[in-house]
Amino acid sequence: MRPLGIQNRRRVPNRHLSASSRWDRNHGANRGRLNARRHGSRIGAWSARTNNRYQWIQVYFPRPKTVTNIATQGRQDANQWVKSYYVTFSVNGVQFVPYKVKGKRKIFRGNKNRNSITYNTFNPPIKALFVRIHPVSWHAHISLRFELYGFPASE
Repeated sequence: MRPLGIQNRRRVPNRHLSASSRWDRNHGANRGRLNARRHGSRIGAWSARTNNRYQWIQVYFPRPKTVTNIATQGRQDANQWVKSYYVTFSVNGVQFVPYKVKGKRKIFRGNKNRNSITYNTFNPPIKALFVRIHPVSWHAHISLRFELYGFPASE
C-alpha cells in the first residue's frame, strides 16, 4: 500500500481537501488528514457542522489515481468517530458514482474508537480524480481523519 499523500501536506495541499460542512474554521477538511493532532485551536479531525447522512469529506487529485485501500481514524482530541461509511468517486467532480460490490453500494466498517486506524480494501480498485467519504453512522459526532492508498492510474 502506497499512501496517496493526504497525510502529507506537500503532496495533497489543503485546497484539494473539501467537505459538505465544518463545525467552524478550526474543524475544516484540512484537519481530516490521517494522524492529524490538535494544534492550538485547530482540532484533531474534520468535524461536520451537523450529524446527518448528507455529510461528506473529499479529496481531489490533479492526475487520475488508482485507489486500492482506505484508512480512517476518529477525532484525536475527543471521543468522536465514524462507525460506517460509503464512498463515491468521480472523474470530473460533477457526477459521483457510488463504490459497489456485486451491484450494491458497499458500506465500509469504520472505527471503534478515536485513534485506532481501520483499513478497508477496494476490490476492484477505484480510478478517479475525486474521492468522497460519506458517513452513515457515527459515535457522538461526525469526525474523521483519513488516507487513501494506491498509485497513479497510468501505472
